Amino acid sequence: MTRTYAREVVAYAARFGYLSEAETDDGAPCLVRFQLGCFDRWLAREPAGVEVVVNHGKQLNGDAPSLVLGEPVGTFTEFTADAVGLRTVAAYDATPLATETLAAIRDGVLTAYSLHARIADSKPTGQAREGLPIYDVTDAEVTEAGPTPDPADPNARILSAGGVELRAEPDPALEPASVLAYMSGVTGLDTGRALERIDQSKRHAERHARDQVGDAESLAQIVKRARRRKLVHRAEWQATGYSEAQDIARAAARVEAEALNDLRELLCNDTRLVNMVLRSAGVEP
Repeated sequence: MTRTYAREVVAYAARFGYLSEAETDDGAPCLVRFQLGCFDRWLAREPAGVEVVVNHGKQLNGDAPSLVLGEPVGTFTEFTADAVGLRTVAAYDATPLATETLAAIRDGVLTAYSLHARIADSKPTGQAREGLPIYDVTDAEVTEAGPTPDPADPNARILSAGGVELRAEPDPALEPASVLAYMSGVTGLDTGRALERIDQSKRHAERHARDQVGDAESLAQIVKRARRRKLVHRAEWQATGYSEAQDIARAAARVEAEALNDLRELLCNDTRLVNMVLRSAGVEP
């Protein structure tokens, strides 16, 4: 009978044949597809000591290195390539950060893995998406991997934590509030001499989150007022034929469209989140 460890996490670090963001040797952005068999040479060496790192050690609200998240939360104990992708088993440490991360995984806040790989061989496909060239990776080695709130492939999923199979999809109610709570919880950990810098990072994240929420609510209110004004004056124009009413309706429509576009950009074009903010302001998406 296979033993199940309370701090063991099973996840796909990558899927075969799916596009992920990467960079070429000269640092230019590109897209890569890990091909079936690309990890075989590396796996044949029975790799050991590969660390689990949250969000590649970067801040959750930016690309800068994180003083807290730069610390590994565990070590991979098993890698297996199957028909889906690179399946991993990892033992998470008993540190505060690892415990926070496990809790976020169990709560459905973190649902997917991302990896960093040293690409030994790849082939250009001659294809591109959104201006980025696509390469097929045929030989690669994993340097680190771990959970992230912003995976290159959201379906490189975490399968289980502590032997408990996770939901196929996260509870929508957990996003984005739980992600922000996780950010605050992680960056607020007491790490001794680094505490002051961590607290500064936490305060910055909290201010940024509050500013974003306030801006989103303001834009939703602008959409609401502009839409009401548009409908009122459009009805007036249709009833009376007044050209001024038509001009006001058209101007209001432009304001509505601009505010809605700004709201989408602010919320990274997350349709579900945009609709949630609009509904909270009494606007039907």
